[in-house]
Amino acid sequence: MASCDMRLFGIRHHGSGSALRLVAALETFRPDALAIELPADAAELVGRLQNTRHRPPFAFLHYDKEKPDRAMYLPMAVFSPEYQALRYAWTHAVPVHCIDLPAAISLCLPKAKGTDDETMPEACAQIANDPIGYLARQAGYRDGERWWESHFESWTDHEHLFGIVGELMGALREQTGGMDDPETLLREGWMRRQLHALLASGCRRLAVVCGAWHAPVLSRAHVETTPDLPFSETKTCIAAGAIIPWTYRHIALTPAYTAGVPAPMWHDALFQHKSHAPAAFLSHAAHCFRKEGHEIAPSAVIEACRLAEHLALLREFPAPGIEEMLEAAEVLMPLSQTGADPAEKLLYGEVTGYVELGRESLPFVRHFHSRLAALRLKRYWKDGSPAERLLDLREPRQLDVSRFLHACVVLDLAWAIPAELDWNARGNFNERWIFQWHPGLEIDLVECALLGNTLEHCCSARMHQKVNRAHALPDIARWLEHSLKAGLDGLWPELAAALDLACLQDHNLVLLARMIRPLQSIFDYGSLHGTPTDFAARTLEGLLNRIVSGFANHCLQLNSDRAQAMMEALLLVQHHFDRGGAVEWYPVWMGQLRSIAHHRESHPLLRGKCWSLLAGLKEIGEGEFLEALQREFAPQMGVQQAAEWFEGFLHGQSPFFLLLPGALKCLDQWLAVQEEVDFMAFLPLLRRSFAQMKESERKRILQALAGQQPNQTSAWVWMLHPERSAIIDAGYGRQA
Repeated sequence: MASCDMRLFGIRHHGSGSALRLVAALETFRPDALAIELPADAAELVGRLQNTRHRPPFAFLHYDKEKPDRAMYLPMAVFSPEYQALRYAWTHAVPVHCIDLPAAISLCLPKAKGTDDETMPEACAQIANDPIGYLARQAGYRDGERWWESHFESWTDHEHLFGIVGELMGALREQTGGMDDPETLLREGWMRRQLHALLASGCRRLAVVCGAWHAPVLSRAHVETTPDLPFSETKTCIAAGAIIPWTYRHIALTPAYTAGVPAPMWHDALFQHKSHAPAAFLSHAAHCFRKEGHEIAPSAVIEACRLAEHLALLREFPAPGIEEMLEAAEVLMPLSQTGADPAEKLLYGEVTGYVELGRESLPFVRHFHSRLAALRLKRYWKDGSPAERLLDLREPRQLDVSRFLHACVVLDLAWAIPAELDWNARGNFNERWIFQWHPGLEIDLVECALLGNTLEHCCSARMHQKVNRAHALPDIARWLEHSLKAGLDGLWPELAAALDLACLQDHNLVLLARMIRPLQSIFDYGSLHGTPTDFAARTLEGLLNRIVSGFANHCLQLNSDRAQAMMEALLLVQHHFDRGGAVEWYPVWMGQLRSIAHHRESHPLLRGKCWSLLAGLKEIGEGEFLEALQREFAPQMGVQQAAEWFEGFLHGQSPFFLLLPGALKCLDQWLAVQEEVDFMAFLPLLRRSFAQMKESERKRILQALAGQQPNQTSAWVWMLHPERSAIIDAGYGRQA
């Protein structure tokens, strides 16, 4: 053990400067063994990665086999020091030893790094939770990342860098008195045990790559003198691992990932291009702007580089940082014109890693990609530009595509979105899908893969998660619809039970009425997909019972906003009957419409709509309609009520009944007695109502008012004021 030369390299996770200095330091030190801060059970993943075609960023995934939702991700980018250390080891045939706490133990720990510990004083917790931020504040910096970048990322002397970092962290560890959160102390104890074994193994030069915070307590003195922890008492689970693609967006610093960096694209430029990183980053910025349709001249990039360097000099920084980069881009490029948060595209880019699929990949990921290939959908998965596809469900192959895409909707893989359906179409066997792939979908796919090994198992587990949470009625109906179209028979009983329960608990008729269309679509697609629909028939029967039987009572004494909502519900129910559904409930529904039409406490908007529907369905005669019209437009009736009745009557209907001589006479007499103030208040609503009509129907009404037959010429113009005549001619056209 005494003959082994062990050197500690304390690094900043995802620090490009640390990665560059580490590579140089390893080339100088030439170790014959490499110990790295990765879970002990990641050794198999390291060996697998060496023999797998890949492109960073990627992540080591560790998860509990019995509880797959309990997982941990260890991402690496090309600028991550750990990845560069692995590349050095592979190139020089140096054995790699993963010395961190096994994932089988870490997954069972109740607390994670950075959580508050009641046993630690507040001052110690501030240092332990964010040592770099603490040092930055002591030096007068507001941002810990900028302090670290200014002092260490641009450091050129790698031989002294790691020693100075170790001394700084050692001083901070002394201030905390060795206190830290339990997980960190347990991890460091495990790492010391592994280093002790490596020192005794006979290696001559051992390189230890770990986070800068851990370096002081992993020194040789600590390894040989610190007592071992009782690891036999720790709880473990059956852990499994995989290597998955990752994205720069997920490597970014967030509250959920405190080891990230604020600007992955900037660190990429610092590592890949070193001395001309500002030019590389701003060229990337110009490329982003050009993709948005903005013209960026090369001279703007050059001027932005100069501006960033001058800003750094004015602020007494050794080199420009990300703040100078963004400010230069703001001045010389249209940064504020590229969206809600334009800086995100510059900071994160659209970089996604690649890991070759193999037998070691997650089973569902392999299954998913095989289905993409079999259905010829692979180009839609990797293409970032929007695309559309129309499916003819009468073709067996395209029906299989439809089922697969609907299963993706059930899994919340939002790369294929069904276009809005035309509910008025009959016998429509087409579906239109809009595809929009983005890098984050690779992460979503992995999260789905933790739920099961097949599409059916993953969908079942996902739906069970959804149903166990409180959701609105339309959500449950939508899941039921997509599960039916996906051919996932096993999901229907659970979803149907959840739907029945939600319908019983919810008394909002508008929400209940919105359920009719999704349930009706189950009938439309049931025969096409070859699936039974008995459960949907029972649910729809109970739903119509609740909606139709007491609909009129919910239309009494409403304000205008609530009346508009009830109008939506009324139209949804009527649309269902127009399609020929639930014929046994049709007489009851007609009775409800009559009740609304005749009840004076019903909102006038709904009364007008009901009279319109009853007249269109020939449920009332001409005489009964004219009597109702005379009551609604009697001189003593208020303008507002009459206007709302008229709006409801014309809503989505042909104005055929307005062509009756008695109807036009009644309206004409009502308008004639209105005061100018009331008439002007009524005019906008009248215009809005008539705007729903076709131009030909408006002409017929004007001709009827002039006492003409529809086929006569426009001799009625002489009756109008010249200015009004000109307006009519411009709007409708004058026929000679």
